[in-house]
Amino acid sequence: MKYISMFCLLIVLALPMTVEAHTHLESSEPESGGALTSENPGITLTFDSKVQEPTALTITDDDGEEFEIESYTHSPENVIEFSIPKEVASGDLEVFFSIIGEDGHVMENELTFNYTVKDKASTAGEDTNTEEPATASGEGGSGSGEASESDQVAASNQGNDSMVWIVPVLGFGILVTAVLVFLGIRKKS
Repeated sequence: MKYISMFCLLIVLALPMTVEAHTHLESSEPESGGALTSENPGITLTFDSKVQEPTALTITDDDGEEFEIESYTHSPENVIEFSIPKEVASGDLEVFFSIIGEDGHVMENELTFNYTVKDKASTAGEDTNTEEPATASGEGGSGSGEASESDQVAASNQGNDSMVWIVPVLGFGILVTAVLVFLGIRKKS
């Protein structure tokens, strides 16, 4: 009986440690809602712990066309870097990623970006005149998109925080039950 109670105690003490290890997106460069150009099409995703290779990494353009990202860098173990494919046209993009964290949990998220393809053949004056209003309206639109992204992350974190308390409470309940069963068996003998 002594071994059973020690085993229950070890389980209860080990549970909270595994629950708090969920992986989250720490930052993206540029931030969700930001602007990208064909001259600098790179995106960097940084996570708060090690992640495995992405199970899905796609970009969807304004027309709903989906591009799978097959070429990316995964080094160090918590950073994934990739570039927008050359076939993607200007407009708002959604980047979807699905990764498996160090703790084995799947994390999926969508980030939005305003993407501009710079045409080298056009004159600098035409590029400036046509792109500034598009960028300004894109930034205005991205402000609300960025706020909703922040809300989604906050809601996701809030949901994970509430789950963190369930397991220790259940573990404590199991421990109390084990102690009561142990004391009940001890009184009978």
